[in-house]
Amino acid sequence: MTPSHTRPRHAVALAAVLLAGVGLGTIPAPTQAAGPQSRPGLGFRIGGSPHADGTWVGRYRVGSQLAYRTQPRKSNAESAYHPPHRVTQVRGVSPAATARSAWILSTYGGTRDRTTAAAVDVALHALLSRGKWRVGTAYTARRTNLTGDGRVLRAYARTIVRQSKHRHGPYRTTVTARRVPAGNQTTVTVRVQNKRGLGPVITGQQRGLAADVTYPGAGTRTVYLNNHGVGRVYFRAVAGRTRITAAVHTVPDVALFLRRPDNKAASRIAVAGHQRTLRLRGYGLGVSTQTLTVTNTSASVLVGHPLPGTYSVTGLTGRETVDYAVYGPFTAAAIGCTGTARTTAKTIIGSNGTRSLPPWSPARTGYYAWRVAARGNSTTRPASACGTAYLARKNTTTKQSRVGVARTVRIGHAFGPDILVSGFDRPEVHTAYTRVYGPFRHKERTRCTRNHLFRTLPTSVRANKRWHETTVVNYRGNIGYFVFRTTLDAGTFMRGSQSGCGSTIHVTT
Repeated sequence: MTPSHTRPRHAVALAAVLLAGVGLGTIPAPTQAAGPQSRPGLGFRIGGSPHADGTWVGRYRVGSQLAYRTQPRKSNAESAYHPPHRVTQVRGVSPAATARSAWILSTYGGTRDRTTAAAVDVALHALLSRGKWRVGTAYTARRTNLTGDGRVLRAYARTIVRQSKHRHGPYRTTVTARRVPAGNQTTVTVRVQNKRGLGPVITGQQRGLAADVTYPGAGTRTVYLNNHGVGRVYFRAVAGRTRITAAVHTVPDVALFLRRPDNKAASRIAVAGHQRTLRLRGYGLGVSTQTLTVTNTSASVLVGHPLPGTYSVTGLTGRETVDYAVYGPFTAAAIGCTGTARTTAKTIIGSNGTRSLPPWSPARTGYYAWRVAARGNSTTRPASACGTAYLARKNTTTKQSRVGVARTVRIGHAFGPDILVSGFDRPEVHTAYTRVYGPFRHKERTRCTRNHLFRTLPTSVRANKRWHETTVVNYRGNIGYFVFRTTLDAGTFMRGSQSGCGSTIHVTT
């Protein structure tokens, strides 16, 4: 049978019977000095030298384990063997050659085909002993020709050695998921690749390594890795950062499991068919859309008092940074959160909900607004909102006092108080109404009441102002005591104010 006919069949058989159970869990514990005797298993009997490679080309059996001799210079003596130990670099051999040998034993060592078993024997000697045991030497030709199928066997060994160069580990492993909106389909990619960017097995000879991928909430699905060690499977993404796990089965080992002979003259043996299960972890990112609203708890405030408000976040998964900024003062309520911020702050939040805005007090009148920006994260889109306008107003003060020390004036002469309006921090047109009450017959009965209103004197005010307000009494019937009260009307930004009732003047004849 030619290699072109046997190799696919060998690979199918390999996928079915590779001794996954010949792993660490099935290697006998070192409870005895030595294990069972070795004996020829699958291969070709040859005549010749008394060395370890002189009477047999192929695989041996040690108890229930399959194995290959690794020291052809040793004697052909059979021996009992000690329990296996893991070796990542055989003495005198490079780590790469050790890893290649491990790959061959993992991939082809458990074959049911004796030509393949013999080819594995030749390939191992070529990598671990080199020299005259290389595949193309005359010595190897003479040894394999004794099987009666030397040319095919050597061609197969040469192919196996070449494959090991490209496929051996160590392997870089990842499981990644495409970041997509929550609810959309995400692609989970499993990679098991060596430094050449190739996978451990050749698909076509077998189906490929099976990876069981588990996505919480969506179950487990199986994907087979291609020649490049890549497999893709699809899930419906859930919101947030979701841990994904993958178990990649029957991965060729990167180390040899060697058994030391009890008889020191005999060759060591390497366990065949040893494979590993790699467990990978990654994360899926389902991106949610968050909403953010800003709510004022008061439409207006006084200068020097905080702008009270809250903001609410929904749709957040994970943690994010929230930035606050206040913009203003503006002259109109139809505002935008643009320009230079009056203040900024930030915090970190980890859940949805309603929270208070940080305290901040305006120092000037005008319209102000909070802008809140949630930066988002790997699983939440950013969001921002500009709140409605706060009106920051300011109190004014209106005072009046009598001019000089004069308390009495004659009829026909002007009289009135000095008036001071203060508190303006911007120009704004107001009217100050100075009301004159009287005449009163007795000083102690003076009152600023509507039924005693004598006259109203308006004055336009648009900023802090001091002036002297006057009036005149020309009718004898109006002589008596007069008092004043000045009231500043309210504007948009400046609140109204009122003086006390006083500055008593006595008008006489």
